[in-house]
Amino acid sequence: MAEQESLSPQGLLRWIVCSLYLDEAIPRGSILQWYWQMLTGVKLSQQQLVILVESTPGVYMDPPGSKKLNFRAVLEEPPMSWRGFVQEEDHSIQELVSEEVWEEIRLHLLRGGWPKTQDSAIRSVTVACWLQDQSDTLREISFGRLLQIITICTHQDKFLGVRDGCLVPYHESEEYERLQNADAGKPTGVRSDEDYIKNWEELIECLRQLIVMSPKYEVEVSQVKLQCRSRLQKELSETVFGHCSLSKLLDDPKLQVDFVKTGDPMTRPCISLPRTHWQYVKQWEKQWDKLWAGRWPGQDKSDSGSGRESGKDSWGGYGKSNKGKGAGKLLAKALPKGEGKGKEKPSWKPSDSAFPPGKVGDDVWIEADITLKTGVSKLKVYLNEKPAVAAKRFLEKEGLDPWYQTPLSAWIQKEASQKEGTFLKLEGDLATIVKPAPRIQTQ
Repeated sequence: MAEQESLSPQGLLRWIVCSLYLDEAIPRGSILQWYWQMLTGVKLSQQQLVILVESTPGVYMDPPGSKKLNFRAVLEEPPMSWRGFVQEEDHSIQELVSEEVWEEIRLHLLRGGWPKTQDSAIRSVTVACWLQDQSDTLREISFGRLLQIITICTHQDKFLGVRDGCLVPYHESEEYERLQNADAGKPTGVRSDEDYIKNWEELIECLRQLIVMSPKYEVEVSQVKLQCRSRLQKELSETVFGHCSLSKLLDDPKLQVDFVKTGDPMTRPCISLPRTHWQYVKQWEKQWDKLWAGRWPGQDKSDSGSGRESGKDSWGGYGKSNKGKGAGKLLAKALPKGEGKGKEKPSWKPSDSAFPPGKVGDDVWIEADITLKTGVSKLKVYLNEKPAVAAKRFLEKEGLDPWYQTPLSAWIQKEASQKEGTFLKLEGDLATIVKPAPRIQTQ
């Protein structure tokens, strides 16, 4: 009977879960899927894996009813020699392995050479397996310890980074390249045959042009780089100006005199012109008309005159519905109520519904330093991204319990609502942000 069970899918899954327990590694859904494929050559879908876990005696899923792979398989009776999962404990690298072993791991990580995968759920797993194949010494280190070391090296010690979605040695990562280029004032990701914005004067001029060409005289932050490319045929690279993100670039003091922030800072941050600059708009338009010979960038060939978008023909006339409205009235409409009138901006209360699904931008607009047991790790929320999505991604990368997602996302919303800007910096301690996770009940 025991032989028949060992050959069944349920018997194999139970063996995998027991092996991960003994290897001090949490049996997460993504690791179970990878392990099964490695042994059988078959990649189970999320639904197939859930059915298999639920049909295996002595194993249950936590949390139950998960729609994705962010669950763990729990043994009702753990192995007698099981000492716990190192990923859930407060360990430094020096506590996980000896100095000699760490030095060997460090040299391997600096050299690189592991199989690349863009699947963020298992890319640490492939590096850990590769490390175990490098020497007999590392083969003796538990899988869970190697996974925890890789997590620390990625999020804290900067021995590993990401390029094209794959883990790479940090000196090959996109972050390192951007930092180096920002220090040197060089562009990032610009081809030799592409033109790019080279100095502050040119940047200010380009942003002004985009704002004036916009129907509402404001440009969404998430659209700035796209419109520079599509309308002005110029690439905007933040590293030319010493920054690594567009949000930080737009917050630079050198731009504060020429531009103001408008729109909802949580869902639709925009930039526009300050009231003091409205008087210069017609003068700029005349200059640009001469520069572009009366044909503004992005204008259809069948159009004539200096029309720019959606019927806008001048600051004195914006289509039939806006006939007679001048620059002042149009820009005032684009600004938040009370802006420039000595009144306070109306407050707003963020909620998860304030983050509608849509195209998520490439730029980080909230960066939170979260203190964990293992140290400080960064949680990033991208433009137009829901805090719940960012919190879930953070917890999965750090190997933390999914129960933390709700209180963590609520904390992000609360803290962000008390700050202003196109780039927000937060700090918090996970232990004080979330409630203790419920105990696992044995069945």
